[in-house]
Amino acid sequence: MTSDLAAVDTANTPFGSFNLQRIVRKRWLPALGVAATVFAGVAFYTATRTPVYQSDFSIAVDSTSTAVPAAPTEANVLTKDLFTEIQILQSPPLLNRTIKKLGPPYNDITAVELAQNLEVSQVDKDSGVLIVSYQDSDPQRAQAILSALAATYIEYSAENRVSKPANAAKFIEQQLPKARQQLNNSAVALREFRQRYGVVDPNAYAKSVAEAREDLEQQARATAINLNSNKRTYEALRRQVGANPDIALANTVLSQDPGYQGLLDQYSKAQTDYALVLQTYTENAPQAEALRLRRDEILNQIKRRAQVVLGNEASNLRPTTGFQGIQQDLTNKLLEAQNNLISQQAQLEGIRRAEAEVGSRFKQIPSLQQAYTELQRQFELNSENVNFLLKRLQELRVTAAQENNAWDILSPPYLPTNPVSPDVGRNLLLGAIAGILLGLALAALLESFDQRLEGVEEARDLTKLPLLGSIPKGKQRAGAVTVYQPTGKSISLMEDRAPQPYNVELKEALYSLAFNLGDKGANNDVKTVLFTSAIPSEGKSTVTYNLGVVLADLGLRVLLIDAELRKPTLHKFLQITNNVGLTTAITTGRPWQEVVQSSGLENLDILPSGPLRQNPIALLNSARMRSILSECHQIYDYILIDTPPIVGLADARSLLSKVDISVLVAAVGQSKRSLVAHA
Repeated sequence: MTSDLAAVDTANTPFGSFNLQRIVRKRWLPALGVAATVFAGVAFYTATRTPVYQSDFSIAVDSTSTAVPAAPTEANVLTKDLFTEIQILQSPPLLNRTIKKLGPPYNDITAVELAQNLEVSQVDKDSGVLIVSYQDSDPQRAQAILSALAATYIEYSAENRVSKPANAAKFIEQQLPKARQQLNNSAVALREFRQRYGVVDPNAYAKSVAEAREDLEQQARATAINLNSNKRTYEALRRQVGANPDIALANTVLSQDPGYQGLLDQYSKAQTDYALVLQTYTENAPQAEALRLRRDEILNQIKRRAQVVLGNEASNLRPTTGFQGIQQDLTNKLLEAQNNLISQQAQLEGIRRAEAEVGSRFKQIPSLQQAYTELQRQFELNSENVNFLLKRLQELRVTAAQENNAWDILSPPYLPTNPVSPDVGRNLLLGAIAGILLGLALAALLESFDQRLEGVEEARDLTKLPLLGSIPKGKQRAGAVTVYQPTGKSISLMEDRAPQPYNVELKEALYSLAFNLGDKGANNDVKTVLFTSAIPSEGKSTVTYNLGVVLADLGLRVLLIDAELRKPTLHKFLQITNNVGLTTAITTGRPWQEVVQSSGLENLDILPSGPLRQNPIALLNSARMRSILSECHQIYDYILIDTPPIVGLADARSLLSKVDISVLVAAVGQSKRSLVAHA
């Protein structure tokens, strides 16, 4: 038997949401079946698995944590990475040596099988201890294999006692001679560069060359000025003397004398050497002083040579007196001026040559600086490399002296007694949890597929509305509507109008609904009741009519109003006409009392819908409708209004503000949860 649900509507009441408890109560059987199946499958899988035992031992492969470091270094604060040691312990050569140590019946294992079941892990990042574990279906074989592995590891450690620091120190000792040779080569190259160019520091050399160049320019300017002055003096004396055959003869003699010309060349070279030495030394330096004295000595020799040469030639000249004596004095001055002019010209030429040589050296300075910088950089790099190797060698020797690289077994392998796989307790617990979760998931999935209301409790949880009553449906043929009559029988309104046996359960449910409705109006303030549903054919018209019959049977005056202006139904229950009714009273102004019809039952009247009209919402929301309800409220104890479904139509909504209470009717097994929640 299915049921109808009537619930009282309260303002702003939230409708129901996902309710796991309700879903479990509703779908407990498939959920339980899934949970039991999953748990049974896990239990069967656990029972059929071969037990696996695990044994292990710990080995210390890094003892630096117990040694006192020579000095705090960055390596002391870093975490220990034993990846290399782990790879060594799992290497095929050591595994093959272990298999050779195994005796019957365990020596039939292969290195591949041994590696698959062997696991080596570090205890923690700061520890030098490794855990070596092995899994096998035979606990005794697991212990025997680990014992052989431990012995193999100790032998390997004894064979390789040479520590990493010692190997590194040996490598550095091999590299040191080469580094020192490179340092010596760079030092020799730097020394040869200084010797070749006579330069200790190119930067200081460049500064001295620039200063010498400037000094030579000043000397050249001063010498040129003196030379010009001597030229003017010489020209003046020559004009005063005139074209004297004796002077011409003296000039010819000096120009053809080899000794005189040789002294001039020596003077020019001495002046050049003196200018060049000033690039490196000061004027007061012994080297510069010697060259200056030599230059002055050569100048004196030039003067004496001129006197000697001209003196021999002058002995052939006739003695002069008077005017001739004055002219002879001018001639002597002219000859002296000529000697000075020749010496200054030689001096200027020497300075020019020195300037040219200094300029050539000045142009070489950038290349000299670049070559010197590269040689100096290479020397410094080689020096730093040698110093680093020496320092690192000392550190490694100290570390090697403190290090004990032998591996040590901290805890020997043991004989396992309990299998690690399968874990019966854990598997059964996980199976139970998985079964419950899958069962709940199945229940939720089934619930999501089936949108029909399955019971009164589900409807109440879904709508979050107070339950007004539960009305059973009688066993009836398709298309029949059960109507209660106070005479003690139910009438089936079908085409054949055949009566059905009286339903006691229907009667009791209707009386319970009537009393619950009466409790809502303790002060007689609930009279106008609106009935609606989410969708059509949920039984709201049947509930409205039957409730009116029961209330009338209790001695209350009841008016049934058919506000279903689109598909009216109530007049069919009483087999009356629908020619006039509610629409007539609203649209024509005709008194509603004239269109009210008697139901044939005492205390029960009906106001049918009347002829169908356009825009029923405007009629129901009109002031005339409010006036009719107000007048009915003064005459009847209850006014029961049958309205269209509330979802999709606004007819019922237009009356909500005009009634005292509204009732939502939902058909269990027919109404969809989403529509009921929306309603």
